[in-house]
Amino acid sequence: MKKSAKKPRKINKRNLNKKKKPSHGGIKNTKSDNDFVTYNVPNPLRDLSDEQREEFLSKMIENAKEQTSVLIDDIVEIFKKVDPISLIAILSMQALVTGVTKEGDLVEKKDGIHQYHIEILQAIFLCIPNEELGYFPPTPNVTDELTEKITSLGSHANISRFPTSINDTTTEEKAIESIQVLLRTSTQSIRNWSYQDKMKNLTSELYSKLEVDINNNFEFKPNDVISLFEVLMNSIQDRVDSWLDVIQELRKSKNKNELIPDYCKLMGFDSDYTSSMMSDSQLDIPSMKKEEILMLVFAHHQLKLRDCYTFSIEELSILTSMNTEIIHKIVDEFSFSTSSLTGNNKEFFFLDNPVWSKPIIRYDDVLICYIPQLFFAYSHDCFINLTKGINKEKVKRTKAKYLEDKIEEIILRRFPESQTKSGLEWSQDGREYETDLVTFIDGFMLIIEAKSHKVNKAALRGAPKTVKRQFDEMIIEPNIQSKRLRDKILYLKDNPDTEDTLREQLPVSLDDINNVIRMSITLEDFGTMQTNIDKFHKTDWMPNDYEPCVSMTVSDFECITDILEHPIEIINYLTRRSNLSNRVNILGDELDYLGLYCKDRLSFSNEMMDESTEVTITGMSSKIDQYFQLKEQGIDCVKPRPEMIPFFKDILAQIERRTFKGWTDLGNSLCMLNLDEQKTLLRMYKDLERNVPRTFHIETHNNMIIYTPNELSDTSICIIVYKNDNSSKRQDYIEHAVNSALEAMHVNNVMVIAKNIDTASVYNAVAHYKR
Repeated sequence: MKKSAKKPRKINKRNLNKKKKPSHGGIKNTKSDNDFVTYNVPNPLRDLSDEQREEFLSKMIENAKEQTSVLIDDIVEIFKKVDPISLIAILSMQALVTGVTKEGDLVEKKDGIHQYHIEILQAIFLCIPNEELGYFPPTPNVTDELTEKITSLGSHANISRFPTSINDTTTEEKAIESIQVLLRTSTQSIRNWSYQDKMKNLTSELYSKLEVDINNNFEFKPNDVISLFEVLMNSIQDRVDSWLDVIQELRKSKNKNELIPDYCKLMGFDSDYTSSMMSDSQLDIPSMKKEEILMLVFAHHQLKLRDCYTFSIEELSILTSMNTEIIHKIVDEFSFSTSSLTGNNKEFFFLDNPVWSKPIIRYDDVLICYIPQLFFAYSHDCFINLTKGINKEKVKRTKAKYLEDKIEEIILRRFPESQTKSGLEWSQDGREYETDLVTFIDGFMLIIEAKSHKVNKAALRGAPKTVKRQFDEMIIEPNIQSKRLRDKILYLKDNPDTEDTLREQLPVSLDDINNVIRMSITLEDFGTMQTNIDKFHKTDWMPNDYEPCVSMTVSDFECITDILEHPIEIINYLTRRSNLSNRVNILGDELDYLGLYCKDRLSFSNEMMDESTEVTITGMSSKIDQYFQLKEQGIDCVKPRPEMIPFFKDILAQIERRTFKGWTDLGNSLCMLNLDEQKTLLRMYKDLERNVPRTFHIETHNNMIIYTPNELSDTSICIIVYKNDNSSKRQDYIEHAVNSALEAMHVNNVMVIAKNIDTASVYNAVAHYKR
């Protein structure tokens, strides 16, 4: 049940850490509350020749490059006149703070300034020599000017990296350029590979295993660093909340003459200060309107924002309960002094910003931290820097072992009855292989390859050779490995007389395996390339016999098992994801897929399988984002989940309770139905329920529904209705329904639900048939 807050609550976006996603052009498919909204985005260059298009794009990109340089210089000039510390503090509050309504929903920020803009501003600030920094207090017009320039800079920098040639480019070159654009856009503007709590927990669990080595080298522990940045995040949030409370209190005032005295009282200013503000002849407060006085107070109050982001070593020592020596050592590793980046190429900051791994600023005797959440977003990079003195093989083994253990922990948490084996060794054609994890859940076998590779920064910047190598390591190699084992399992099933040691190594009989799902799970996010593998099909990077499998990060896998409470829904989700691979050209990340699954079970029409159609599902994770973000703030909210009407929910519940052999096949088939399909089948069932009592004695009476899915699903659902009087014909009805369903060549599985309407049972027989 959703719990309403007593008042709108302010939340720092630094704690709302699901990654932001850029929008893209093309065919776009978004979801309304009911169904798809599909529309064409017209091409503004459609009436131009190829030569004219290339000339237009060339000029646009050249202009973007020029504007990028000009805007950077403009921002530098602003920082040389006006106090940059206060300016960045003001824009940080605008970019990183959002709110919660009385109903408990997030107030979504649409456009304007975002976190990556603040990162660029911080890096530019660190490029300016101390003696050249401005000191004038920021005014609203300067703040507005800086906001306009930094948002424009972000757009121009992105456009400046677009490919210029379109006429002499091969299909493969265009595909690679498209991949580069996706990676660079992601690197510039997308942050956080999971939600805040999950990033913190995974980082702590993993790098605590290297605690002794890190402590020996740096004299602090991994969890010391995590605690420090968590304290910074929470302290900044509390300070900004208090800062906003002052504005909210003043807005309640009905008497304009009391605004400034009330403000001074809230801020703890003495009476002399209050009198000087009220009597300032330049302001002429008595003649001002209430809104004008509020704006004046707000501008004055903004000058205090820099205090929200400023700390001393001693203060952090008290807040973290760590001694000052440890704080000093951590700060030394994760900070820059002002002017530290003087001489750096500022245009490189968009794809390789030094502040990502060193978010703290040392300024005189104080520390400034605008974006402490950067540590968690780049925790793998941060800790890799701390492990450089440790044996590389040890670090590699530790990460690999942790990832395998984490995957097994997640599986056993949601599938406690499953039989799981890690490090499965087997042979093929005289060669030895090892599969990281296999799990058996009734008739389903999950083959999971775990890849703990570090994602190379050059790959995230779109360097083609590095992208290809990363793609091979993280996506192609585990796919080939899992396919090799899948093929061997199927071969041994079809050839029961073939002797092989693999039979004895598995905890179940091969005869019990009806379905194989292959997965590749990574430790780090490869710029969402795991979920956008379709973009690689027009390159020669893909093997000719490549069969896609589900690929995701371990944090996304954990989110999926958190959201989907029914174990069978997890199986169904993975099945649906596997069916979509290489069938629909989709742009989105894993949690967009999950959001769409909760909405309509990942249902797509046949028209969407056209190669020229790009389905954009970016933003479908919004309800999932809100759930995890509010949960982190201690606010109750409804968990998003796939909808199922009571008729089918009761059938699924009874199947799950009985857990007879083959129950997963039946549950998986039932979960293939989206809400509209469920409603349609229920309506048709109700018609049969009314008609069968009147027509059952007729030999050719209509007593069954045969649902044939579209080509993205191979599972048909058949519902049979009968009475006590003709129950002896039930098996005949079932055989007829199955044979009719299998007439569709793409149907390989048939689920039959038989219901005797003279009984109170949810169903009287359920069965699953394979072609």
